[in-house]
Formats: sequence, C-alpha cells, structure tokens
Amino acid sequence: MSQKSLHDFFKVKGPSPRIQKSKSPKSPVIRVRKLTTMLAQKSPESPKRRNSPNIKLPRFSLDIRPTQAHNNTNLENVAVLNINSAIDKNNPSEISLNEIYDSPAEFKIESLNNFINYNGCINSLRDISAETLFKAIFVDVFLNPINCEFFNQNELRLIMSILMLSTKSKVIITRLLKRTKPWYRARDINESSKQSNTLDDFPLDEIILHSNENGVFKMIDCDDDIVSVLQLLNLRELQDVCKRLKRPHVLVKEKLIDQLLGIAKMNRSFFPGATSPRQQLLSIVSQLCGPAIQLSDMTLNIVKRILTLLYPVRTRFEELKDVFWMITEVDMGKRIYPDSVIAYYPVFRNRQHVIDYTEAKSALVDITVAMKLKNWETVKRLSTMAYNKLMSAGNTDKSFAINPRDSNLPSHVRRFTASFIWSKVLMLSIDSPKKDPNYANFVGQFLKDLINYDGVICASAGRCYSELSAVEMKYNKNFDESARLIEKALSEKHLSIVIEAELIERAGKLASKTTGISENWKSLMATLNITRKKKFECTPIENYIEAKKMQAESGTIAKSIWLIDAEENMNSYAQVEILAQSHYMKNGFTKGLHCEGNLPVTLCTCAFWNEIYSVSVPGAFICRYQHAPLDLWSSMFIENRQKQIQKRIVALNHLDIEDFCEEMYECYVSHKEHSSLMTPNLFHDDKDIKEIIRCLGMKKVIGLCLVLLNDFYHLSAGFPDLIVWNADTLECKVVEVKGPGDSLSIKQKLWINRLMELGINTEVCYVKAK
Repeated sequence: MSQKSLHDFFKVKGPSPRIQKSKSPKSPVIRVRKLTTMLAQKSPESPKRRNSPNIKLPRFSLDIRPTQAHNNTNLENVAVLNINSAIDKNNPSEISLNEIYDSPAEFKIESLNNFINYNGCINSLRDISAETLFKAIFVDVFLNPINCEFFNQNELRLIMSILMLSTKSKVIITRLLKRTKPWYRARDINESSKQSNTLDDFPLDEIILHSNENGVFKMIDCDDDIVSVLQLLNLRELQDVCKRLKRPHVLVKEKLIDQLLGIAKMNRSFFPGATSPRQQLLSIVSQLCGPAIQLSDMTLNIVKRILTLLYPVRTRFEELKDVFWMITEVDMGKRIYPDSVIAYYPVFRNRQHVIDYTEAKSALVDITVAMKLKNWETVKRLSTMAYNKLMSAGNTDKSFAINPRDSNLPSHVRRFTASFIWSKVLMLSIDSPKKDPNYANFVGQFLKDLINYDGVICASAGRCYSELSAVEMKYNKNFDESARLIEKALSEKHLSIVIEAELIERAGKLASKTTGISENWKSLMATLNITRKKKFECTPIENYIEAKKMQAESGTIAKSIWLIDAEENMNSYAQVEILAQSHYMKNGFTKGLHCEGNLPVTLCTCAFWNEIYSVSVPGAFICRYQHAPLDLWSSMFIENRQKQIQKRIVALNHLDIEDFCEEMYECYVSHKEHSSLMTPNLFHDDKDIKEIIRCLGMKKVIGLCLVLLNDFYHLSAGFPDLIVWNADTLECKVVEVKGPGDSLSIKQKLWINRLMELGINTEVCYVKAK
C-alpha cells in the first residue's frame, strides 16, 4: 500500500490524520491503551469501576504524538479537533479496504498534532446514562479520525451542536434515545425529578432554538399533527377536553380520540366572528399537552450511525435500549470484556457504506423482534424490503457489495456489508411459509436470486440450494425439482458437512417416495443416499427409561414435566434432562451437569485462551465490546493462528493430567466473570471442571477442543445435553436425552460421531411415558 495514495484519502487543510508505514517514529509515541479509564480520571465524580482492580481494559491502536498542547488538553479535545478538521474538508474520503488488508502491517493511524480549546462537561452531567452515552459515542468514536470520514459537513456540524448543548439538554437527548414512542411531553421527560409535573428544569428556550429542519429536536405542532397530540393525553385529560367542548366524555380512550378527531375536521364557525370548533379544540389541547418534543430524523440517523461505528458487532437480538444498557454496564465495571488485542482496522469504505449497513442492521433487529412476537405481516414486509434492496443494489450499484470471488478481504470483514445483512434478513424469513403457504413462491424466488447473486451473502450457495429444495419438496410438492437441486448442491466445492448431511437425508426421503417423482430422479437419490450417508450414520448406545409424564396446562408450550421417583412420600418434578440425570446418578455416577454446548465451548476457551484473545489478526477485534474474535465463525480461524495453536498443543502435551487440570481450573476461575465465550457459573462447584477433565482424560479434552475450533460455526451447537461422572472411579458418560416423539438432529448426530471417534463414552437416552 503506497503512503502517497492513502495520504490522499485523508488529505485535509492544515494538520490532518495520516496513514504511515510502521517505521520507527522520529518522536516518541504515546499509545492510548485505556480510553475509558483516562476519561474517568478527569473527574472525581465519575463512577468507579467495580470488580476489576487487576483487570486491564482493551487497548486501542490509536497513537498520539506528544506536543506541547497535550499538557493541558484531554481526550475530549482530541475528538472535537478531529470533528472540526473534518468539517474543513471538502469531501469525505474513500478508504481502500483491499489495500489495507493486503498490507495490514503498514496500516497505522496518527492523531492530529494541535488542539483547540473545548470546555468539555461530559463528566459533570450528573446522570450516569448521559455521561456514559456521550463518552462512548461522542468521544470514543471520534478519537479515531477515520470515523469522521463517515459524516458530511452538515452532520458534523450537528454533532458539534449536540456537544455544545447544556447539561440538561444532553440528559434529555439520552432519555429520548432510550425510548421508543414518537413524541414525549416535556413534563414526562424529566422523570427523575421529584416534581415531574413541573417544567422548572426543562430547557425549553434552548430546545426551541435547536428545533428546525436541520436541528437536534423537533417540536410538535397541534395544527399539523393533532392525532399525535391527542395520543399524548391521558384518559382524564381527554375527558376534560370533551367536557369543555360539551361532548360525551364517559367513553374509552379510543372512542374519545375518534370523537375529538371529528371535531378537528370542523373548520367553519357556527356564528360570525366566533372561533371554529377546530380552533377551540386546538387551544384547549395545546394548553393541556404543553411542549412535546422528539429527536429530529437527522439526529436519530446520526446517532444510529455513530453506534454502528462504536459497536459494529451488535447482534440481531440487541435493540437500541440493550446497546445503551451494555455500554453503561461496561462503563460502571459491571460487565468486563476480555483484555484482547484490539488494533483498529476499518471495515467500512465510505459514508454510504455505513449508512447502508446501519439501515440493514436495523431491519435485521426489527425482523428478529417481529419473529419473536409472531408478527408474520411485519416479517413479510421486512423480507420483501430486503429482497428489493438486495436485488436492486446488485443490479445497479456495484459499490453496494463486494464480490467474494474477486475480493481478497478476509471473510469476517466481508460480513460488514449491507448485502450480507439484507440476505440474512431474507434467510431468517424462511420459516414464514409455515404460517402463510402462499409465501412459499416468494421464498423460492428470492432463494433462486440469492444463488445467482454476485454480491456477498450470509449463506453459501449450498445452503440456498438446500433451503430451496426443502421448499420445493414440502410446499410445492415438486419432487423432481427438489431432487435436481440436491444434485446441484452436492456438486458445490465449498459445502459444509452440516448442509451435506441435510441434503443426503432429504435425498433418502425422496428415494422412498412412491408417487410424484420420476424413476430417474428416484434412482439417483437412492444412489446418492447409499454412497454418501455412511459418514453421517450415527449408531450410539441407546438407553430407555420410563417415567410418569405430567399433564401440561392447555395453551402452554413449555417443556414437558416429569415425575421423578418419589422418596419418603415426597414428589419431585423436573424436565426430561434432569429426570435422565437423576436416573444415571442412581446407577453408578455421583455427579451430573446439564450443560449442552456450554461445556465444550468453556473447555476450549480455557485451553486456548491466549490463542483466541491475544493473537493479533487484522479485523478480528474491531471494538472493545467483543466477547470473541470475528474470525472464530469462519473457516480461517485455525489458519490465522496455526503457529500459536500448534505451539500450545505441544505445550499441553508436555503437562501431566494434574498440571493440566490445575491450569484449566485457574483459567476458568480467572476469566469466568468476563463477557467471553465461557459460561459463568456453569458448574455447581468450580472444582467440578477438574473432575470432568480427569474423567475424560487430557488427550480427549484436547481433541474435543480441536473439533470445535475447526468448525465453530456449525458445532457450537448440537453437543449432548448431559455429562455424568464419578470422580472416584474416573468414569464419565456424555448423554443426549430425547423425550417422546423427539429425534436426533443433524448437528447432534455429528457431535455424537465425533465423541465416539475420540473414544468418549456416549449414549442416547430415550425417555418414555408410562
């Protein structure tokens, strides 16, 4: 990567952020390792970090060259200077991701060399949520000068306006961001005040000043939005309005609003010179409602974009309020992430890239919420929008996505494209045909388009073929087409073992069909099933127990409850896994743990903690709110750390079993409070991890870890339900528990086969109802 070309990307008037090769600097470099701690040290009033006296915080590779101005400035000044310098530029820069990841060792960020005076007051907001939000969003993000490139001049000016607001206005912004309603009354926003119905602490003049087309806030206008104003009034206030207008008032809220909306349509007065019914209504409602505000669309979009830069690894299960809560917990020391090697490598190319990604991520969160609430109309609307976005972008805007066949970017970096997220929205909506049979045709169409799409998608072509063949078989009853898709999918070069197993299983079902499928396709499916199913055959030891199943309450969907054998006339009830555990503990085993996939992940994390969190891989750790490296879910994880993992395996093999147990125990105890891959409080007693390792044996534990690391994406789920052991006899058994009508999934079969290959005692326990 040439220094000249990248310098042009960040060229500004005067001092500017620079990209330099990693040569010995002419002046000493101060590395900012603990941004949040340094910010907290500015003010004695900032909250102290708890439960982490000896734990280092994540490091940032932001280098600040010392100048004389540094002696009297703080990190807020650095962030504000970066914003001001970006405002002076003509156009935001384009970042060449390919050049950066081609030569990651040459990529380096320097801060600006001079500072301006800024009387920062973030640490004096006297509101924990507001302090945390403004530190994290408006300081941590813009300490990195590259992040300024993702905003235009108007947006940066608005950000500066927000930073310059009074303390009260900043607190109000925070409270508005954490809520979901469109409008808020001034008297309700000040919820922390003992006198919540007064406007003494409400900075109305300042908010009015910043309420315009490009301002921070929006003020409600009764004349333009009478519906929203009426929705803000409570039942008593609506009844009061109706009384004063001499209308019926003993009605439910919805009926009262409908009645008042009818009055709002009466623009003509009944007598010359008199006010119209609408004017009377607006006068009364304005007086009762008082000032009502919301954040402007521009402000909301900017904050969402800043949050994307601050926390680009946000999951689809985290709503905006969850993100704010997570940031607050980190700032207060209640949540601690591993002390990983964080070297900033950009994952976005330009402003439009961030905007597109943020929009797609919001839709992904929304469709997750809709599916949880079983709001299938919203699911269909969002998936339709995702389909249109993805297809139109793929046909017209080639900068919208990166072609994985031509790009040299790591796979974990290619995930940060809008096309990847939109395709994920589509893949999540696959279950919708179960609720709407007519939706099957649409699902089939977008799966076909995803297969042919040249952009980055969240699923391999093999997975799309598999899902499409399932749609053809289950909903369209087109068995020949389903068979053709299976044959096509099995010819794909990069086909995961899980998808292959699903396809072979479906081929066997098609081969058993007696009607609806041609003889040629039926014969081919039978051949494929016979020749390729051997490596997926699962023949574990089976155990059968009987128990009394309790009758579930009507309408409930909870797991089944079973009666455990009563002792001394005392009945005990539990889920099927605990019932099975009780059975084994009466038959030679002294302890048991209902662990599922948490056990292998925790053992693997303890055995390879440094290899997971201390190896620097470009783009693996891009923010300080990560519980794992991004490449863990890719096929390149082992390759990226091959030397370190091989060295670790050699070191482990030189340990005896007791030293190995002690090392694993110490790692678990030291890191179980971190928000990492490990499950805190997994064991009833932390020393149980030693007993489990002794019973399994060191070689088998290491083998278990390597199985997981080689395919974490697929095998992080599917591990059997239980492990039972006897520390005295060093016996242990891994057990998959199945209730009536339940069968082994593909991933469960794969895990059982892996465990049996390692020589671990494994069996399937079938529980039958008496």
